Amino acid sequence: MSPHNFEFHLPLSPEELLKSGGVNQYVVREVLPVKHLSSQLRAFQSAFRAQGPLAILEHFDTVYSILHHFRSIEPGLKEDTLEFLKKVVSRHSQELSSILDDAALSGSDRSAHLNALKMNCYALIRLLESFENMTSQTSLIDLDIGGKGKRARAKATLGFDW
Repeated sequence: MSPHNFEFHLPLSPEELLKSGGVNQYVVREVLPVKHLSSQLRAFQSAFRAQGPLAILEHFDTVYSILHHFRSIEPGLKEDTLEFLKKVVSRHSQELSSILDDAALSGSDRSAHLNALKMNCYALIRLLESFENMTSQTSLIDLDIGGKGKRARAKATLGFDW
């Protein structure tokens, strides 16, 4: 799907991105297998070096697949994805104002940047939520269920450590 021929709608659930919801609405083309995720993330990183934040328009399926398989992928890939997405969103936020203020910017380029902004932010937020859910589940497993004292209650309230 060409970056200029769709609109990315923020989904209420990730599964909504797998089915067509309307004319020109972005749909994930393929949930990639776990064994391809590392190489596809490297391809996305390479495209980012060449195209900047707009690279997400062609590589969103990679990030979606990482989110889809989050529980079964290696921690290093999760962390690499997080660091990379932070870099992408940071760079896009620094550049976006001047890009959108450019009077010569075409409507299709403006649309591409706005779609990329939504996709990059959505991906980063969902990844952070996945880390938070993983940490919360780990905290619940580690919780000392038998204790009634302050220590047991304190462990239960820790949550995600930013």
